[in-house]
Amino acid sequence: MTIQLINVSDSSALPRRSISQLPINLFASVMGVTGLGLAWREAAKSIDLPSLPGELIGGLGTLIFLALAIGYVSKWARHPSSVSAEFAHPVQSNFFATIAIGLLLQSAFLNRYSPVLSQGIWIVASALTFALAYIVARAFLGSQQSRETTLPPLLIPGVATLDIAVTGYAMPFSWAYEVSMFAFAIGSVMAAVLSHSSSPDCGTRTRFPCLPGLP
Repeated sequence: MTIQLINVSDSSALPRRSISQLPINLFASVMGVTGLGLAWREAAKSIDLPSLPGELIGGLGTLIFLALAIGYVSKWARHPSSVSAEFAHPVQSNFFATIAIGLLLQSAFLNRYSPVLSQGIWIVASALTFALAYIVARAFLGSQQSRETTLPPLLIPGVATLDIAVTGYAMPFSWAYEVSMFAFAIGSVMAAVLSHSSSPDCGTRTRFPCLPGLP
């Protein structure tokens, strides 16, 4: 048996890291951190908890989003083909909705500190969420799908519209309620359709068949 020795001091043997390898799904971390901060804020109102940790956690979510946004914009500027490849990928493309969800949650967090900034972020994030939900729905229903790519991440852009309704309660606009109800309707329908279609038991253990696009 021959043992091959690897020279760890030779940096040429290691893969070169690049900003092009920054994955879009890292924006999901903003969802988790900001959601935790908002949950702590609400818990502090109901039980005897200090509110400062929740604000610090939410602020950390803001910093994470800004850092990732700067990094991904740099990736877009320097390696546009890598961004295009992610957006064209049948699975990875769904994680672009995590940017919109993170912005929606940040709008709820920042409302305490700057209502005007919060409202602007909510409007931009809502428009982005609707656009991504439309793109995903059109791509899913308008072309042949395979079981290899019909996976739970398909739920992200559609269900993201539910966050518009969740975060829209604090918006002072006269049309915010109608937009929130519209978003809730879209999210509910897309969640029901896509969750059933991406289930491995689709057409077997349930009474309803898979969508016609699935072979």
